[in-house]
Amino acid sequence: MVTIYITRDGDILDEICWRFYGDSRNLIDVFNVNPGLSELGNYYEAGIEIKLPVITEGPTIYTPSLW
Repeated sequence: MVTIYITRDGDILDEICWRFYGDSRNLIDVFNVNPGLSELGNYYEAGIEIKLPVITEGPTIYTPSLW
């Protein structure tokens, strides 16, 4: 189950995650269920639907790899 958040003008994902999850470490998880969200920039206009998944385990940690 997911929660749908409707953005207000000037919202940023870090702050949305902080309010919903209590921290902003789940950004990758939110991007994974919202294809194209990262292409909208840092500040969102009003009216964008963002799916906030229920996360029962620790946040997905991005580990860069050179190959």
